[in-house]
Amino acid sequence: MAFGGFPTAALDFYAGVAAHNDPVWFEAHRDAYAGAVVEPSQAFIEAMGPRLQALRPGVGFSPNHTGRGSFKKIHTDRRFNKDRPPYKTYAQMIFWEGPLAQKKANSVFKLHFEPGKVVVGAGLWYLDGPLRKAYRAAVAADATGAPLAEIVAGLRAAGFAVGHLKYKRVPRGYDPEHPRADLLKHDGLFARFTASPPPEAFHRADFLEWAMAHYETLAPLHAWCVDFLEGARR
Repeated sequence: MAFGGFPTAALDFYAGVAAHNDPVWFEAHRDAYAGAVVEPSQAFIEAMGPRLQALRPGVGFSPNHTGRGSFKKIHTDRRFNKDRPPYKTYAQMIFWEGPLAQKKANSVFKLHFEPGKVVVGAGLWYLDGPLRKAYRAAVAADATGAPLAEIVAGLRAAGFAVGHLKYKRVPRGYDPEHPRADLLKHDGLFARFTASPPPEAFHRADFLEWAMAHYETLAPLHAWCVDFLEGARR
């Protein structure tokens, strides 16, 4: 199936999930989910994957929509919180690159959409304890931290939000007046651009070009993250 854009029905479906987040409603609208969300998402993944590989040959992708591929499954994980709604109210796709076994733990190019907005982003959405320690060392070192600060400044100037600033204080052992103090307070490193409302191209085939233009801008941050992961795992 060639990608021709995401139909309005895809956004309508997630508006319905937000209003009626229960298995009875979902089963009654399963066909709409398959036709309006899953099929165009798989087509987007198959079309975007080779484009990203031309930019970064190590990028991986898969149209699998059960949680093992690029498309995030719609069911929420309720094992540790039975009060969570059973279904996600958004669609999300990732294209990953890096040495970690868990796809989403690597640096990823991401697409997220829900009623009212589309988000494109890239980077490391969460750094666990050992990686967080290695990340701080990389930020503090001029050889790796200075190029990162330049990348981040460029992304912010281009209209991207950079996250994730979590801690109020610079971690113990680092100078509170460090020139990259804000980056030292992160527990993740990613940038994202939010289009609200979604761009008109979202419903057309040329949404591929719209998204790719943003991914190209994000590529230096993604490359820094992949290099960081490779170095941290040695």
